[in-house]
Amino acid sequence: MSDLLDLSELFGDFRDEGRAQLARLDAVLQALEAGQEPDEAQRTELMRALHTLKGNAAMLGLRPMQELVHGVEDAFKRAPEPAVLPLDALHRTATALRHALEAAGAPNQDEVFAPLPALRAALADALAAPAPPAASEAASSADAVAPGDGPAVDEPDPSPASAVPDAADEGARDDPEDAREDGGDATASAALADAADAALAEGGAEAPYDPEAAAPTAETEAAAVAAATPLAEATRRGDAWSGVREETLRIPFARLDPLLSQVDDLARAVEGLRAWMAERAEALRDAGLRRGLGERLEELDTAASAVRRSATALRLIPVERVFSRFPPLAADLARERGKRVRVELHGEGTELDKATADALLDPLLHLVRNAVDHGVEPPEERRAAGKPETATIRLSAAQEGDRVRIEVEDDGRGLDRARILARARQLGLVAVEDQPDAEETDDLLFVPGFSTRLQADEVSGRGVGLDVVRDAVQRLRGQVRVEDGEEGGTRFVLLVPLTVALVPVLFFQAAGETFAIPALDVEETLRAGAPGRVGPAETVDVRDEALPLVRLDRVFGWDPAPDPRFVLVLRRGARAAALGADRLLAQDAAAVRALPAALGGPRGVSGAVVDARGRVVLLLDPGEMLEMNVDLYRGGTGGG
Repeated sequence: MSDLLDLSELFGDFRDEGRAQLARLDAVLQALEAGQEPDEAQRTELMRALHTLKGNAAMLGLRPMQELVHGVEDAFKRAPEPAVLPLDALHRTATALRHALEAAGAPNQDEVFAPLPALRAALADALAAPAPPAASEAASSADAVAPGDGPAVDEPDPSPASAVPDAADEGARDDPEDAREDGGDATASAALADAADAALAEGGAEAPYDPEAAAPTAETEAAAVAAATPLAEATRRGDAWSGVREETLRIPFARLDPLLSQVDDLARAVEGLRAWMAERAEALRDAGLRRGLGERLEELDTAASAVRRSATALRLIPVERVFSRFPPLAADLARERGKRVRVELHGEGTELDKATADALLDPLLHLVRNAVDHGVEPPEERRAAGKPETATIRLSAAQEGDRVRIEVEDDGRGLDRARILARARQLGLVAVEDQPDAEETDDLLFVPGFSTRLQADEVSGRGVGLDVVRDAVQRLRGQVRVEDGEEGGTRFVLLVPLTVALVPVLFFQAAGETFAIPALDVEETLRAGAPGRVGPAETVDVRDEALPLVRLDRVFGWDPAPDPRFVLVLRRGARAAALGADRLLAQDAAAVRALPAALGGPRGVSGAVVDARGRVVLLLDPGEMLEMNVDLYRGGTGGG
């Protein structure tokens, strides 16, 4: 089988679909914990998602995961009402399933899968136990079941629940729209899940999972073929595929980058043709060709722009795919810390580049963990302050022009700026006589290594590792800042480009060369005044502010160039500078190309773009420009 199929691709599809399916389970559990019962449509969606996940797990031979999902299905089917569901056990099960999903097909699969049978038994025990009088007692009862200590659990009677699918499952198999919604072939997965249910029911009591016993043998392969026979027969008859139309085409994300580069080449060719026609306007007019060629050029330009927008849209995904991972994570962490937290999501439909979404996972994870661990208070402290015992963390997203604004806000203690400033003075970051304003004080939180934590077990303010967050966001050519929340807590604001593939860039000339710089990082462009000096640094006055002057000839060690005629104001946090330019050329969106490996990774350059004439132009990194200029004067090599 491994010779015929790319198992890594199968497991990748399994994980992609499984995350969405487990997100439905997490959403229902969060609603139940908040005292909200799911309606019939939500229950049907959940049962469909679980049934499909179970079928996919069975298809890949992941029996421990298949059985655990089967146990979750049983819990929702057998509970007389949602109020008696064992939420603590289900939360632990959902967490284990998320870990198992990510480990499926990986080298550590057996290690991660080992506790699943014990969790399955614990879930069955929790469901069979009488309804507890309080949630706290339920948690302690569930915690008393240690992995490996649970007794063997008989599979529920297959006739009413397991072997015979319920109405929700029937709907999942009959509705082609629902089949498409789950991504992939939900109908086939449902049929395979039914076959797996039948195999589980025939086996009676569950046997402990043994990874070695689960290794493929002639007998186990024969059993798998037998279990899949109903699906094969349904496929041959056409029943399983009746009415199903595949409307999703899976394309490896890496294939989109060359497509976008080719589309960018097309746009550049159109601009090149426009420039060629402008240079020969008189000759074309004399030949009677100017008007006709101009009309055809405009049509070509319109078509090229439409293709560029479509190609860019292929890379966009809803931010919900990122946000949906955090409610269960925050809930798990809060339970470990003895806190109560609920996560609100807003603007989940906002789209952004998949590469951006992937890169935001780590910084957002850090901010959410930071909010739970350090931002929100324990229930007793919140109660004493007149706040609800359950804290709220809000994740929101909204598009602002060609940027996406993402906020992580909590309703906790808020920023203690006096404490931040005192700690900064203690660390030598701020002189005793200096009195920074609120924005400058907040910016101290992003200094590498800064922390208000004095002891390992002390409840800290903000700042642990926030430099990592800023670095990650700046690599996306974005910005991050911290501010007071609306309800007295803390809000982190991230501004990132809508796409990192097509970047609005400003083309300019300096030191006799043409360069490009991300336009989003340019605060404004101005005519340059006469350079001055503040200490060893050369400066220019910009709106009554003396900004350090960045000369590219000095930064890159070239021959001295004349004073710049223009300056590009760059600002990153509390740091700003004026980048000198001789001529401002144009602003346009361009695809960023990686530099050839032979060039290495020159400092201050983040890639290359192609201008309207088809020439390759270096794309400068604004953050590196600021750092290099500071390093230049620290080294004592600056000067006129």
